[in-house]
Order: sequence, then structure tokens, then C-alpha cells
Amino acid sequence: MTSELPSREPVFNVPRVVVAMLALIVAVHVLLGALPEAGESWLVLALAFIPGRYGSAGIAWPGGAL
Repeated sequence: MTSELPSREPVFNVPRVVVAMLALIVAVHVLLGALPEAGESWLVLALAFIPGRYGSAGIAWPGGAL
């Protein structure tokens, strides 16, 4: 008789990429919560998709023109 160990079940039964994206979303939420209000607004505007950045007025937006 051989004693076989039962196979280990994963903690999360979802693809790893889903867990990674969830961790990234939580990390961004924590980062935005830790920033002061002015820093949070700047970061959101700097990373947001704003179609006006593609025109001549894009330099006025945080993050500059593309």
C-alpha cells in the first residue's frame, strides 16, 4: 500500500490574470486614497484618456500633449 497525498486545490479558482488585475485595481485604489486631493486629481487627469490632448490645446492638460 502506498500512501498518496491528495492533490492540493487552488485558493482562487480563477485564471491568474484575473487575480493579477484585481490586485492591480486594489493597489491603485489604495494609492489614490493615500494621496492628498490635489495629487489625486492630478494623477487621474494625467492618466485619463482626454481627446483634447490630441489637439493644439493638449499642453494645458496634466501630463502634456501626446
